[in-house]
Amino acid sequence: MKLFKNIDFKNNEKIINKVYTNESVFLHHTGFMLGIGTAVANDKGIEKIYSLKLRDSAKGFVVLVKNIEDIFNYADDLTEKDMKLIEQYLPGNLTLVVKCSNPLFDKVALNGTVAFRVPQNPVLCHFIDKINSPIISTSINRSGFEPEVDLKTISKDYKDWFDFGMVPKKQYIFGQGQASTIISLVDGLNCIREGSIPFYEIKESYGKPLVMFVCTGNVCRSPIAEYLLKDEIRKNKLDFRSASTGILQDGMVISANSASLLLLNGIDAASHLSRKVTEAQLRGSWLILTMEERHKEHLAKFFPHLSYKVFTLMEFCGDSGDIDDPYKKDIEDYKVAYKIIDDKIQCLVRILKDEVR
Repeated sequence: MKLFKNIDFKNNEKIINKVYTNESVFLHHTGFMLGIGTAVANDKGIEKIYSLKLRDSAKGFVVLVKNIEDIFNYADDLTEKDMKLIEQYLPGNLTLVVKCSNPLFDKVALNGTVAFRVPQNPVLCHFIDKINSPIISTSINRSGFEPEVDLKTISKDYKDWFDFGMVPKKQYIFGQGQASTIISLVDGLNCIREGSIPFYEIKESYGKPLVMFVCTGNVCRSPIAEYLLKDEIRKNKLDFRSASTGILQDGMVISANSASLLLLNGIDAASHLSRKVTEAQLRGSWLILTMEERHKEHLAKFFPHLSYKVFTLMEFCGDSGDIDDPYKKDIEDYKVAYKIIDDKIQCLVRILKDEVR
Protein backbone atom coordinates (compact mmCIF):
# COMPACT_ATOMS: atom_id res chain seq x y z
CA MET A 1 0.00 0.00 0.00
CA LYS A 2 1.23 3.44 -0.94
CA LEU A 3 0.46 5.60 2.12
CA PHE A 4 0.13 9.37 1.75
CA LYS A 5 0.42 11.25 5.05
CA ASN A 6 -0.42 14.82 6.02
CA ILE A 7 -2.78 15.20 3.08
CA ASP A 8 -4.24 18.62 2.36
CA PHE A 9 -6.24 19.97 -0.58
CA LYS A 10 -3.21 20.27 -2.89
CA ASN A 11 -2.19 16.64 -2.29
CA ASN A 12 -5.57 15.44 -3.51
CA GLU A 13 -4.76 16.31 -7.10
CA LYS A 14 -1.47 14.39 -6.96
CA ILE A 15 -3.12 11.30 -5.48
CA ILE A 16 -5.87 11.26 -8.08
CA ASN A 17 -3.39 11.73 -10.93
CA LYS A 18 -0.84 9.21 -9.62
CA VAL A 19 -2.65 6.26 -8.05
CA TYR A 20 -6.44 6.58 -8.07
CA THR A 21 -8.52 4.55 -10.51
CA ASN A 22 -12.24 3.80 -10.59
CA GLU A 23 -11.46 0.35 -9.16
CA SER A 24 -9.26 1.52 -6.28
CA VAL A 25 -9.84 0.40 -2.70
CA PHE A 26 -8.29 2.89 -0.31
CA LEU A 27 -7.65 3.84 3.30
CA HIS A 28 -9.14 7.16 4.39
CA HIS A 29 -9.93 9.17 7.52
CA THR A 30 -13.42 10.63 8.00
CA GLY A 31 -12.26 13.11 10.63
CA PHE A 32 -13.17 10.70 13.41
CA MET A 33 -12.15 7.27 12.19
CA LEU A 34 -9.94 5.41 9.75
CA GLY A 35 -11.88 3.42 7.21
CA ILE A 36 -11.73 1.38 4.02
CA GLY A 37 -13.57 2.69 1.00
CA THR A 38 -14.13 2.67 -2.72
CA ALA A 39 -16.27 4.48 -5.29
CA VAL A 40 -19.95 3.62 -4.92
CA ALA A 41 -20.15 2.30 -8.51
CA ASN A 42 -17.06 0.09 -8.13
CA ASP A 43 -18.71 -3.34 -7.94
CA LYS A 44 -15.38 -5.18 -7.82
CA GLY A 45 -14.11 -2.96 -5.03
CA ILE A 46 -17.29 -3.42 -3.01
CA GLU A 47 -17.15 -7.18 -3.43
CA LYS A 48 -13.50 -7.12 -2.34
CA ILE A 49 -14.38 -5.21 0.84
CA TYR A 50 -17.21 -7.64 1.66
CA SER A 51 -14.75 -10.50 1.18
CA LEU A 52 -11.95 -8.92 3.25
CA LYS A 53 -14.30 -8.17 6.13
CA LEU A 54 -16.03 -11.57 5.90
CA ARG A 55 -19.22 -9.56 5.95
CA ASP A 56 -22.77 -10.45 4.92
CA SER A 57 -23.58 -8.49 1.77
CA ALA A 58 -27.13 -7.93 3.03
CA LYS A 59 -25.93 -5.39 5.62
CA GLY A 60 -25.19 -2.50 3.26
CA PHE A 61 -22.55 0.21 3.70
CA VAL A 62 -22.34 3.85 4.72
CA VAL A 63 -22.06 6.20 1.74
CA LEU A 64 -19.95 9.33 2.12
CA VAL A 65 -20.93 12.33 -0.01
CA LYS A 66 -19.23 15.69 -0.41
CA ASN A 67 -21.98 17.93 1.02
CA ILE A 68 -25.53 17.95 2.36
CA GLU A 69 -26.94 19.05 -0.99
CA ASP A 70 -26.02 15.61 -2.33
CA ILE A 71 -28.15 13.99 0.38
CA PHE A 72 -31.03 16.32 -0.44
CA ASN A 73 -30.69 15.33 -4.11
CA TYR A 74 -30.31 11.57 -3.58
CA ALA A 75 -32.93 10.99 -0.87
CA ASP A 76 -36.51 10.31 -1.96
CA ASP A 77 -38.48 11.92 0.86
CA LEU A 78 -37.17 14.42 3.40
CA THR A 79 -39.31 16.59 5.66
CA GLU A 80 -38.45 20.11 6.82
CA LYS A 81 -37.45 18.63 10.19
CA ASP A 82 -35.22 16.11 8.44
CA MET A 83 -33.46 18.84 6.48
CA LYS A 84 -32.89 21.03 9.54
CA LEU A 85 -31.33 18.09 11.37
CA ILE A 86 -29.04 17.43 8.40
CA GLU A 87 -28.06 21.12 8.30
CA GLN A 88 -27.23 21.03 12.01
CA TYR A 89 -25.10 17.89 12.22
CA LEU A 90 -23.44 17.51 8.84
CA PRO A 91 -20.63 17.53 8.09
CA GLY A 92 -20.14 15.49 11.23
CA ASN A 93 -20.19 12.13 12.94
CA LEU A 94 -23.85 11.36 12.24
CA THR A 95 -25.05 8.77 9.73
CA LEU A 96 -28.55 9.13 8.29
CA VAL A 97 -30.59 6.26 6.88
CA VAL A 98 -33.08 7.59 4.33
CA LYS A 99 -35.29 6.26 1.56
CA CYS A 100 -33.36 6.23 -1.70
CA SER A 101 -34.36 4.65 -5.01
CA ASN A 102 -31.45 6.06 -7.05
CA PRO A 103 -29.93 3.11 -8.99
CA LEU A 104 -26.43 4.45 -8.32
CA PHE A 105 -26.71 2.94 -4.83
CA ASP A 106 -28.25 -0.45 -5.72
CA LYS A 107 -25.14 -2.30 -4.56
CA VAL A 108 -25.15 -0.71 -1.10
CA ALA A 109 -28.86 -0.08 -0.49
CA LEU A 110 -30.79 -2.07 2.09
CA ASN A 111 -34.55 -2.50 1.65
CA GLY A 112 -34.78 0.70 -0.40
CA THR A 113 -32.72 2.77 2.04
CA VAL A 114 -29.19 4.16 2.00
CA ALA A 115 -27.04 5.31 4.93
CA PHE A 116 -25.45 8.70 4.12
CA ARG A 117 -22.89 10.84 5.89
CA VAL A 118 -20.87 13.96 5.02
CA PRO A 119 -17.42 13.36 6.56
CA GLN A 120 -15.95 15.91 8.95
CA ASN A 121 -12.62 15.83 7.11
CA PRO A 122 -12.92 18.56 4.41
CA VAL A 123 -9.97 17.11 2.51
CA LEU A 124 -11.85 13.84 2.07
CA CYS A 125 -14.91 15.79 0.90
CA HIS A 126 -12.68 17.51 -1.64
CA PHE A 127 -11.37 14.12 -2.77
CA ILE A 128 -14.95 12.83 -3.22
CA ASP A 129 -15.72 15.90 -5.28
CA LYS A 130 -12.65 15.47 -7.46
CA ILE A 131 -13.28 11.80 -8.27
CA ASN A 132 -16.88 12.77 -9.05
CA SER A 133 -18.37 9.92 -7.05
CA PRO A 134 -19.70 9.20 -3.58
CA ILE A 135 -17.67 6.55 -1.78
CA ILE A 136 -18.64 3.71 0.50
CA SER A 137 -16.95 3.66 3.89
CA THR A 138 -16.66 1.04 6.59
CA SER A 139 -14.43 0.20 9.54
CA ILE A 140 -11.21 -1.74 9.15
CA ASN A 141 -11.92 -5.11 10.75
CA ARG A 142 -13.23 -8.56 10.08
CA SER A 143 -16.86 -9.11 10.94
CA GLY A 144 -17.32 -9.72 14.66
CA PHE A 145 -14.07 -8.01 15.72
CA GLU A 146 -13.45 -4.50 17.02
CA PRO A 147 -12.47 -1.85 14.42
CA GLU A 148 -8.73 -1.25 14.08
CA VAL A 149 -7.84 2.38 14.81
CA ASP A 150 -4.05 2.29 15.03
CA LEU A 151 -2.38 3.42 11.80
CA LYS A 152 0.83 1.46 12.46
CA THR A 153 -1.09 -1.77 12.96
CA ILE A 154 -3.18 -1.10 9.85
CA SER A 155 -0.06 -0.34 7.78
CA LYS A 156 1.51 -3.61 8.93
CA ASP A 157 -1.36 -6.12 9.21
CA TYR A 158 -3.87 -4.78 6.69
CA LYS A 159 -1.63 -3.31 3.99
CA ASP A 160 -2.87 -5.84 1.42
CA TRP A 161 -6.41 -4.54 1.83
CA PHE A 162 -5.65 -1.21 0.15
CA ASP A 163 -4.31 0.10 -3.15
CA PHE A 164 -3.29 3.30 -1.34
CA GLY A 165 -4.03 5.25 1.82
CA MET A 166 -4.67 8.89 2.73
CA VAL A 167 -4.14 10.35 6.21
CA PRO A 168 -4.95 14.06 6.64
CA LYS A 169 -3.04 16.72 8.50
CA LYS A 170 -3.76 16.93 12.23
CA GLN A 171 -6.07 19.93 11.90
CA TYR A 172 -8.50 17.74 9.94
CA ILE A 173 -8.68 15.03 12.63
CA PHE A 174 -11.35 15.81 15.23
CA GLY A 175 -11.53 12.45 16.99
CA GLN A 176 -9.95 9.04 16.83
CA GLY A 177 -11.91 5.81 16.79
CA GLN A 178 -15.24 7.50 17.57
CA ALA A 179 -18.09 5.66 15.89
CA SER A 180 -20.83 7.72 14.30
CA THR A 181 -24.34 7.76 15.68
CA ILE A 182 -26.69 6.14 13.16
CA ILE A 183 -30.30 7.30 12.92
CA SER A 184 -33.14 6.49 10.59
CA LEU A 185 -35.30 9.20 9.04
CA VAL A 186 -37.65 6.64 7.52
CA ASP A 187 -41.10 7.01 9.12
CA GLY A 188 -39.93 9.55 11.68
CA LEU A 189 -36.77 9.64 13.81
CA ASN A 190 -35.30 6.43 15.22
CA CYS A 191 -31.92 5.49 16.68
CA ILE A 192 -30.14 2.54 15.10
CA ARG A 193 -26.82 2.94 16.93
CA GLU A 194 -25.72 5.54 19.45
CA GLY A 195 -22.18 6.69 18.84
CA SER A 196 -20.33 9.91 19.64
CA ILE A 197 -23.50 12.07 19.47
CA PRO A 198 -26.11 11.28 22.16
CA PHE A 199 -29.49 10.35 20.73
CA TYR A 200 -31.39 12.42 23.32
CA GLU A 201 -29.64 15.52 21.93
CA ILE A 202 -30.58 14.60 18.37
CA LYS A 203 -34.18 13.95 19.39
CA GLU A 204 -34.40 17.35 21.10
CA SER A 205 -32.91 19.08 18.06
CA TYR A 206 -35.29 17.25 15.72
CA GLY A 207 -38.32 18.51 17.62
CA LYS A 208 -37.16 22.10 18.10
CA PRO A 209 -33.87 23.31 16.57
CA LEU A 210 -31.78 25.52 18.85
CA VAL A 211 -30.55 29.04 18.04
CA MET A 212 -27.49 29.85 20.20
CA PHE A 213 -26.25 33.40 20.84
CA VAL A 214 -22.64 34.08 21.84
CA CYS A 215 -20.94 37.11 23.36
CA THR A 216 -17.95 37.69 25.66
CA GLY A 217 -19.30 37.15 29.17
CA ASN A 218 -22.87 35.99 28.49
CA VAL A 219 -24.14 38.66 30.88
CA CYS A 220 -25.07 41.64 28.65
CA ARG A 221 -25.73 41.14 24.93
CA SER A 222 -26.30 37.43 24.32
CA PRO A 223 -28.86 37.14 27.19
CA ILE A 224 -30.81 40.04 25.66
CA ALA A 225 -30.85 38.18 22.33
CA GLU A 226 -31.74 34.86 23.98
CA TYR A 227 -34.70 36.22 25.93
CA LEU A 228 -35.99 38.42 23.13
CA LEU A 229 -36.04 35.44 20.79
CA LYS A 230 -37.67 33.24 23.45
CA ASP A 231 -40.44 35.82 23.72
CA GLU A 232 -40.91 35.91 19.95
CA ILE A 233 -40.92 32.11 19.77
CA ARG A 234 -43.69 32.05 22.37
CA LYS A 235 -45.75 34.77 20.69
CA ASN A 236 -45.37 33.33 17.18
CA LYS A 237 -45.63 29.67 18.24
CA LEU A 238 -42.39 28.79 16.43
CA ASP A 239 -40.85 25.32 16.77
CA PHE A 240 -37.43 26.62 17.79
CA ARG A 241 -35.50 27.06 21.01
CA SER A 242 -33.24 29.91 22.13
CA ALA A 243 -30.18 29.89 24.41
CA SER A 244 -26.95 31.80 24.95
CA THR A 245 -23.37 31.26 26.04
CA GLY A 246 -20.09 33.20 26.32
CA ILE A 247 -16.36 33.04 25.91
CA LEU A 248 -15.60 33.61 29.61
CA GLN A 249 -16.64 31.94 32.87
CA ASP A 250 -19.80 30.23 34.12
CA GLY A 251 -22.12 31.39 36.85
CA MET A 252 -22.27 35.19 36.50
CA VAL A 253 -25.67 36.86 36.89
CA ILE A 254 -27.14 38.89 34.07
CA SER A 255 -26.10 42.55 34.13
CA ALA A 256 -28.57 44.79 35.96
CA ASN A 257 -29.04 47.05 32.94
CA SER A 258 -29.77 44.16 30.58
CA ALA A 259 -32.25 42.68 33.05
CA SER A 260 -33.93 46.08 33.54
CA LEU A 261 -34.37 46.73 29.82
CA LEU A 262 -35.85 43.28 29.29
CA LEU A 263 -38.18 43.73 32.26
CA LEU A 264 -39.41 47.05 30.85
CA ASN A 265 -40.60 44.99 27.88
CA GLY A 266 -42.29 42.40 30.07
CA ILE A 267 -39.48 39.80 29.96
CA ASP A 268 -38.11 38.41 33.23
CA ALA A 269 -34.49 37.23 32.86
CA ALA A 270 -33.49 37.53 36.53
CA SER A 271 -32.70 33.81 36.82
CA HIS A 272 -30.12 33.90 34.01
CA LEU A 273 -26.58 32.70 34.86
CA SER A 274 -23.72 32.87 32.38
CA ARG A 275 -22.37 29.75 30.69
CA LYS A 276 -18.97 29.18 29.14
CA VAL A 277 -19.13 27.87 25.59
CA THR A 278 -18.59 24.14 25.07
CA GLU A 279 -18.43 21.86 22.06
CA ALA A 280 -21.61 20.10 23.21
CA GLN A 281 -23.52 23.41 23.26
CA LEU A 282 -22.42 24.26 19.73
CA ARG A 283 -22.97 20.76 18.35
CA GLY A 284 -26.50 20.82 19.75
CA SER A 285 -27.26 24.12 18.02
CA TRP A 286 -28.81 24.44 14.59
CA LEU A 287 -27.63 28.05 14.25
CA ILE A 288 -24.97 29.99 16.19
CA LEU A 289 -25.02 33.79 16.15
CA THR A 290 -22.28 35.92 17.70
CA MET A 291 -22.33 39.57 18.74
CA GLU A 292 -18.93 40.36 17.21
CA GLU A 293 -16.65 39.12 14.47
CA ARG A 294 -14.00 38.24 17.05
CA HIS A 295 -16.42 35.85 18.77
CA LYS A 296 -16.97 34.13 15.42
CA GLU A 297 -13.20 33.92 14.93
CA HIS A 298 -12.77 32.48 18.43
CA LEU A 299 -15.25 29.69 17.72
CA ALA A 300 -13.62 28.98 14.36
CA LYS A 301 -10.26 28.62 16.08
CA PHE A 302 -11.34 26.31 18.90
CA PHE A 303 -14.23 24.51 17.18
CA PRO A 304 -13.31 24.58 13.47
CA HIS A 305 -15.46 21.57 12.63
CA LEU A 306 -18.56 23.50 13.71
CA SER A 307 -17.76 26.83 12.07
CA TYR A 308 -20.05 26.13 9.09
CA LYS A 309 -23.08 27.14 11.19
CA VAL A 310 -21.57 30.19 12.94
CA PHE A 311 -22.40 33.76 11.83
CA THR A 312 -22.47 37.15 13.46
CA LEU A 313 -26.02 38.29 14.21
CA MET A 314 -25.47 41.32 11.97
CA GLU A 315 -24.10 39.19 9.14
CA PHE A 316 -26.98 36.71 9.29
CA CYS A 317 -29.42 39.59 8.87
CA GLY A 318 -27.55 41.00 5.87
CA ASP A 319 -25.64 43.76 7.68
CA SER A 320 -22.03 44.33 8.70
CA GLY A 321 -20.26 45.46 11.84
CA ASP A 322 -20.32 44.42 15.49
CA ILE A 323 -22.78 45.05 18.31
CA ASP A 324 -20.64 46.95 20.82
CA ASP A 325 -20.29 45.60 24.34
CA PRO A 326 -22.00 47.90 26.91
CA TYR A 327 -20.44 46.06 29.89
CA LYS A 328 -19.71 48.46 32.79
CA LYS A 329 -21.02 51.39 30.73
CA ASP A 330 -24.07 53.53 31.45
CA ILE A 331 -27.69 52.74 30.62
CA GLU A 332 -27.60 54.72 27.35
CA ASP A 333 -24.98 52.35 25.94
CA TYR A 334 -27.17 49.40 26.93
CA LYS A 335 -30.14 51.01 25.21
CA VAL A 336 -28.16 51.32 21.98
CA ALA A 337 -27.13 47.65 22.11
CA TYR A 338 -30.66 46.58 23.06
CA LYS A 339 -32.22 48.45 20.13
CA ILE A 340 -29.80 46.92 17.63
CA ILE A 341 -30.31 43.41 19.02
CA ASP A 342 -34.10 43.83 19.10
CA ASP A 343 -34.08 44.95 15.47
CA LYS A 344 -31.98 41.97 14.40
CA ILE A 345 -34.14 39.55 16.38
CA GLN A 346 -37.15 40.80 14.41
CA CYS A 347 -35.20 40.08 11.24
CA LEU A 348 -34.25 36.63 12.56
CA VAL A 349 -37.88 35.83 13.38
CA ARG A 350 -38.89 36.62 9.81
CA ILE A 351 -36.21 34.23 8.58
CA LEU A 352 -37.32 31.50 11.00
CA LYS A 353 -40.92 31.92 9.87
CA ASP A 354 -39.81 31.36 6.29
CA GLU A 355 -38.03 28.18 7.40
CA VAL A 356 -41.30 26.56 8.44
CA ARG A 357 -43.46 27.54 5.45
